[in-house]
Amino acid sequence: MDIDSFWKLIEECRRQTRGRDERLTWLLDELSRRPLTEIVQFQVRLDEVTHEAFTWDLRAAAERIFGGWCSDDGLRRRIL
Repeated sequence: MDIDSFWKLIEECRRQTRGRDERLTWLLDELSRRPLTEIVQFQVRLDEVTHEAFTWDLRAAAERIFGGWCSDDGLRRRIL
């Protein structure tokens, strides 16, 4: 799965669902129909974009928006 395919899948997920729980369910269902290599490639892309996104600027913005300190896990849950 290249980066364009990754983002197309994320965009489709957002179009098809509302809310975090629905997105996760839809994404798990969609990925479960794909070959194992594609699932692994999706995870690799997710790790790459997550790593790129977690900057000090993003953390500072999240702390300001959410009214306090955000842990790594808390920030991931809010973004994803």
